Amino acid sequence: MGGTLAGLLAAAFFAIHPFFIYYCRALAPETFFIFLTVLTYDFLFRFFSDEKVRWLFLAGVSLGCAALTKGTVLLITPAAFLTVLFILRKMWKRAWGTGILLGMITFLTISPLTVWVYQRWHEFSLILDGAGLNFWIANSDESVELFHQTTSQGFQSAQKHLWLDVLPGHDRQIRTLGPASRDAYYFHEGAKKFKENPARSLWMMTERFKIFWRPWVHPLAYSWKEVILSGLATVPLFLLGFFQLFRRLRQRHPDAIFMALALIPITLITGMLFNTEIRWRIPLVDSLLIVYSALTLAQIMQRSEGSIEEAT
Repeated sequence: MGGTLAGLLAAAFFAIHPFFIYYCRALAPETFFIFLTVLTYDFLFRFFSDEKVRWLFLAGVSLGCAALTKGTVLLITPAAFLTVLFILRKMWKRAWGTGILLGMITFLTISPLTVWVYQRWHEFSLILDGAGLNFWIANSDESVELFHQTTSQGFQSAQKHLWLDVLPGHDRQIRTLGPASRDAYYFHEGAKKFKENPARSLWMMTERFKIFWRPWVHPLAYSWKEVILSGLATVPLFLLGFFQLFRRLRQRHPDAIFMALALIPITLITGMLFNTEIRWRIPLVDSLLIVYSALTLAQIMQRSEGSIEEAT
């Protein structure tokens, strides 16, 4: 997006960012999710630049693979579709055809898992993402306990109680169910808790939203050393990244339109309804802020070099 200098700066930020350092040692969903999501950005940005269908095809494949690791990434699909409509708005047939093509490629990439699930359990489940489980935890009594803790020891104790005592009890009741039935069970349990005390659930949603947008990790879940380290790493990214994002949004750059649309469901829906713990933000936000921070710094450095050349 911003040339070699911006690319090198983004690579440097990724290399020293605490979240990515923490996960790079693990063969975990987050490891694949981060790589595949950033790969999707790259292909979509290339498509937004020259509108060649091959980039859209590659974006759909990488988006589908990313969704297999974290179901959250499916929320990127409507954002990309709406951005395609905006870019090609003067050619509506091509715009709709291209957007539908992206969705088809994404879901075709996912389809082998969907078919396997149906063959094994005889029920439809697009991906194995555990959204129902997350929704139940986000509205459970145990989640309330987490938010009411005042010490890190109390927080860790409540967390262990949730994962080691309460959750296994539910799993024993539904261990023979297929993925879709399990999700339906947990969605039902979560909805029941929400109906019992909607004010409490809305309060927790507000708290999760505040935690999600705080540019450092929560001191209850992490030590103060980790809080300070994450603050030093992420506060500059928030300031520089959002400055550049809003700047490009005002100039109607397609990549910024896409990012703004992607942020709405990722933060408002996922962050508030399905976040299960007080923890790092969803890595999608940090990775895109790194991209836009690198663009900001590259532009500042290039302007400084230009000013020096003019002066000499």
